[in-house]
Amino acid sequence: MLEIALNKNAKRGRQSFIMLFGYVQFSEYAEPLIQQIDNDFVQLHILDTIYKMRAEGFSNIISNYVDSKNNGVKNISKKYLKKFS
Repeated sequence: MLEIALNKNAKRGRQSFIMLFGYVQFSEYAEPLIQQIDNDFVQLHILDTIYKMRAEGFSNIISNYVDSKNNGVKNISKKYLKKFS
């Protein structure tokens, strides 16, 4: 699943695979997933999954998305920073 989630050629097809990692027990996969955050196809899904994992330590990366034009990205970024900063 991780291989598909990290495959940039899969574009939008990997969104559902990324969301499958949105549980605390999969938080060990937060590091490779957060590296995909710059991809517009999966940005919101990455942020939501990292939040659901309760993965701490990504505030410096996620803070760059607080002013995003995408309201979903902006809201989940603020939510993460409020809880984990």
